[in-house]
Amino acid sequence: MKQATPKKQSGAPPESYDNLKHFYAHAQSLFHIKSIMGMDMMTVMPPRAAAQRIHDIAGLTKRVYAETITKQVLAALEDSENDLDGNPGNWSAWDRRNLEEMRWIYDNLAAVPPDLFLASIRVSNEGRRRYSEAYKANDWNGIKGWLKDVIDLNHRIIGYKQKLYGTKSHYETLLAGYMRDMKEKDLTALLDSLNAPIRAIADEVLERQKRRKAPQGLSSSFSKAEQMRLNYKLLQDMGFDFERGTLSVTSYEAATAGGHCNEARILIGCRDNGDILQSIEDSLYQGAKGIYIQGLPEAWLYQPVGNTPDTVVMEAHSILVETIIGRMPQFFSYLVRTATDMFPDWRSGAFEAENLYHLKKIVKFTAARRDADELSRFFHGHMRTGIERDIINGTLKVDDLPGRWAADSKEFLGVEPKTPAQGCLQCQDWFMGRFGYFPVSIVSHVSAAQLEDALFKTFGNLPDMVEKGEFSQITGWLRENLHGRARLKNSLETIAEASGADLSGEALLTHLNRRYLKDKE
Repeated sequence: MKQATPKKQSGAPPESYDNLKHFYAHAQSLFHIKSIMGMDMMTVMPPRAAAQRIHDIAGLTKRVYAETITKQVLAALEDSENDLDGNPGNWSAWDRRNLEEMRWIYDNLAAVPPDLFLASIRVSNEGRRRYSEAYKANDWNGIKGWLKDVIDLNHRIIGYKQKLYGTKSHYETLLAGYMRDMKEKDLTALLDSLNAPIRAIADEVLERQKRRKAPQGLSSSFSKAEQMRLNYKLLQDMGFDFERGTLSVTSYEAATAGGHCNEARILIGCRDNGDILQSIEDSLYQGAKGIYIQGLPEAWLYQPVGNTPDTVVMEAHSILVETIIGRMPQFFSYLVRTATDMFPDWRSGAFEAENLYHLKKIVKFTAARRDADELSRFFHGHMRTGIERDIINGTLKVDDLPGRWAADSKEFLGVEPKTPAQGCLQCQDWFMGRFGYFPVSIVSHVSAAQLEDALFKTFGNLPDMVEKGEFSQITGWLRENLHGRARLKNSLETIAEASGADLSGEALLTHLNRRYLKDKE
């Protein structure tokens, strides 16, 4: 390492750090463009143009890679780090963390040789197409060779990143991409600690459902235009700024959100006379991401520290808004009042708050995760985490995957898949090279419950606020404790500071008991 940069008269970080800020601002602009191009691809772009758009997006990614891992950037990082060591008083907490994030980005890109980096981009893009074809054709045998190649590529990349992270297993290395401060042993302990208590709750709920009259299904006609007007109103009430963002219908199956704080894009699924509750769920879940993006600190907008946090915090925020707040009985009172004020013809016995609330409380164990309820989704996540962990750690072979899936599905869910599409072909992420993502949903659910607990402690009248549609104080609390802190801390530390508790399953069990085993929250 070089000698520390002499202390500047201004008491500020050195010129090398200013140069880094300019460079990373440029890189962040490219990523913003990439995000908007992706949003555009999923909405207004003609289908036959998709291949070209994917090529263009990949080109931007390769450009950022090539421009980042240069001697100039490395020299500026080392000079800035030496100044921080020698003159720590010159650096604010935000600048310190920004430099850490700059180093994290550089090290992650530089750790992977160019040929493997380019191969990972190809897998991500090509895997989506191959998976879609295999899923529609129920063709496991035709795609398992591709999956073997994808796993082999992951192992080669892990070999480089494991040295960088100092992780103890291949799977822990991949977890770091989504939850930087989560260790595999801690994840395993969390999942194991929750399995039996959630199973007990589920068993009791299933018994109660046998004795209770089933809620009415929604059979009314809700046009796409009406659904979108309602979704717009809900997000507006919850704090999404439509002067700085948009809500659109995606032409793809998956809903998503992206962009940046002054151009947040929300894409949801919505069909004429379709499932209105699914449309609302998409709007709340993805809309929560848009609200988060809009709440990021503008002063750090084009810097790494000002970016959206690790996946687990973003997912926890969405689960809090959609799955927890958005399924309170009081929320359904607000929803029905708002919807029937806009569309009086919607009022019916089925479209009433109590009925909607009980519709969303139905527990049913199914082979398909997309059909899972809040309770049974835990077991889908637990099962998939164990399977992908063993695949990546080398104790499960791809050829044995269907058999393992069927056995685990029987154990965790009580059902066996009848086709590959109901089994291991559900996992699109694997065929695109994304391993380590499934446990995020569980950790995020645990984190969301802790945030809910903190909201109840902060606002004793939280249910009344929700019923009245008064979300400004809730959103304000989230702005202060989550959005505005961006990447100032790692995920679990951010959740701990916001909720006042280290990661634990206790709050989730409290939430599930309150929701499923009590009549009112």
